[in-house]
Amino acid sequence: MEKIGLYPFTVQPYQVDFQQKITLMGLGHYLLESAGIHADQREFGLRDLLKRGKGWFLTRLAIQMDAYPLQYEKIWIETWVKEVGDVFTSRNFHVLNASKEVIGGASSSWAMIDLRTRRPEFLKNQLGTEHVAGDKPSLLEATEKVPPLQPEATERSRYRVAYSDLDIMRHVNSIRYIQWMLDLFPLSLFEEKHVSRLDINYMAETVFGQEVEFRFEPRTPGQEYLIEIGKAEEGGPVCRGRVRWA
Repeated sequence: MEKIGLYPFTVQPYQVDFQQKITLMGLGHYLLESAGIHADQREFGLRDLLKRGKGWFLTRLAIQMDAYPLQYEKIWIETWVKEVGDVFTSRNFHVLNASKEVIGGASSSWAMIDLRTRRPEFLKNQLGTEHVAGDKPSLLEATEKVPPLQPEATERSRYRVAYSDLDIMRHVNSIRYIQWMLDLFPLSLFEEKHVSRLDINYMAETVFGQEVEFRFEPRTPGQEYLIEIGKAEEGGPVCRGRVRWA
């Protein structure tokens, strides 16, 4: 079987914003869906892992977009396994327009977890390396570590995790964190600019009923911002994000 997968999608009305452009949340769902199809076809997807009491956990995601597809536009998601390490595996993506020209890219890092012990698995025992396409160049080669915020960073608001935030693992869906982060920005910024790059580091699980706290730090106003989501009761970070605008 080919190491690289290529999957078609059509941007639906419920996946676009007021400018009729796909949102990062809609795009994120396409990325994760294509990753799931690619893994399922090679028998290391979630449906196979759940039978063995294991699951995939997304640990980092970076998305870079040069242009955003419009409503009803056909796009393609190309995805492949970039590397398999001891604990983490990296998967990369290209976003292509209807003419199959690259208009964006993404990189992601994943860990396989034993659902009973919540401990990571040694990946080379589980996956091997026959599906790795490590020599394929990518628009966005790797994820990055998002730095911590300064102590004086502005506290914006709090939110209590609800049913609609949860995924099959009973913790907050990885795309929901992106939505929470983007909702911190004023509408005027979306009218004037677009998100050119988003980096998010997932650091801990958040479950139903937990209260989370959003902290927000402009690094370069109008261009780059850092965001931290933490558990309000415990104070520890759940995830950190960096949003760049162009």
